[in-house]
Amino acid sequence: MNSSFVVSLNNQTIHMYSEPRIPGRLMRYLQEMNEDMDSGIQLGEQWIPNPTELQKLQYVSTVLFDSLQKNDTNLINITSAFLADKFDCETQIQITQQEELFNLKIISK
Repeated sequence: MNSSFVVSLNNQTIHMYSEPRIPGRLMRYLQEMNEDMDSGIQLGEQWIPNPTELQKLQYVSTVLFDSLQKNDTNLINITSAFLADKFDCETQIQITQQEELFNLKIISK
């Protein structure tokens, strides 16, 4: 699958991802990551014991945003591949931030 997405922060593009396909070894890791999240995730202040697919996307998008701020290349690559695998069309992750608070929207085109 050729998925692409853009991450914007306060209307400025901060990350673009587009890959023609994800290597098999990485796909297995991403599947394990998805299964691990089935046992629960921390989304903001809330513990979610059985997250939906949308909640998983929100969680991984949040981890990607944090990784971009820390310039953690490995985690950026892993979370980007995870999201690209889940998006079935061109997508934009819009983040607005004021001080420590941020709002995240996932928009499919």
